[in-house]
Amino acid sequence: TSLAPAHPFSLPANSNNDDFRCFVLDPKITATTYLTGTFVKPGNKTIVHHALIFSVPAGATIPPPDDPNVPDQYQCFGSANVSGQQLVGIWAPGGQPWVYPDGVAHPIDPGTKFIMQVHYHPHANADFSPDTTTFEYSTTTQKPTWTVAALLAGNFTDPVDANGVGL
Repeated sequence: TSLAPAHPFSLPANSNNDDFRCFVLDPKITATTYLTGTFVKPGNKTIVHHALIFSVPAGATIPPPDDPNVPDQYQCFGSANVSGQQLVGIWAPGGQPWVYPDGVAHPIDPGTKFIMQVHYHPHANADFSPDTTTFEYSTTTQKPTWTVAALLAGNFTDPVDANGVGL
């Protein structure tokens, strides 16, 4: 399955500033499903530096859009800035699709939305054409034996958190 923002994003021409943009993607999930693989397909490869994909629970408060005419995106830094968000995918140039082994998946509840945070990095050879990066994923309805949780390594104040999760 592939999800794309309803509106492409354009960095201002000749921009010198990095931009972190969050795109709200609705997979329209109506029954518990299990994520078995993820991939981000960059649109404008000259300015897409990396991307993070978060799942956010149904009913979560998502920050308002920067522009009311573009309701599916907002500026963000560090995360999607949504309570209850869970990291489910990461991509950087050269990244390959993540496909979990049989019996391993990430549960996705009905009403869950995905937020794709894209870091845009302008540079001397950047093409400022609109970006149409997409999030591709696979699912199953079969409950897995093991659940997976994606974590970013680094920036920890303690090597192990209160739940025993960490490095």
